[in-house]
Amino acid sequence: MVSFRGWCCWVFRDSAGSSVLGFRMKCRIKSAAMGELLAIYTGLQIAVERRWFTLEFYSDSKQTVECIQDPMVVKDANLVILNACMDLLDNLQMEKLYYVSRNSNKVADNLAKYCRKSPDQNTSIVILHDPPDFIRDVLYIGG
Repeated sequence: MVSFRGWCCWVFRDSAGSSVLGFRMKCRIKSAAMGELLAIYTGLQIAVERRWFTLEFYSDSKQTVECIQDPMVVKDANLVILNACMDLLDNLQMEKLYYVSRNSNKVADNLAKYCRKSPDQNTSIVILHDPPDFIRDVLYIGG
């Protein structure tokens, strides 16, 4: 299978739904599921490093959430990343990653769309300490 370059994005929110931190990262992946797993893995790494143990995790990839809930169904190249995600989830003492549709998570959807045409295509990872304007507007209307 041929690999392709893509972008992985993640947004952390506090219990009130406000953006706390986000990132977008350039990656070489073999499938969309691998990109989703890589985004989850990187997000979990950041959470462990910052000692954020009370976060809830959401993904707009139903397939990826199902893989994490039932890792026995994965037998391809995603298994290594999936196992790493499972280890980090154990460190965070979290039992579940939630699925939320793309339409219900406009912040992550807008960030993903922005990555495809952002001016800093040569940067490996961008940490967003403050939400960009195009995300801030969506945050305030409950995206």
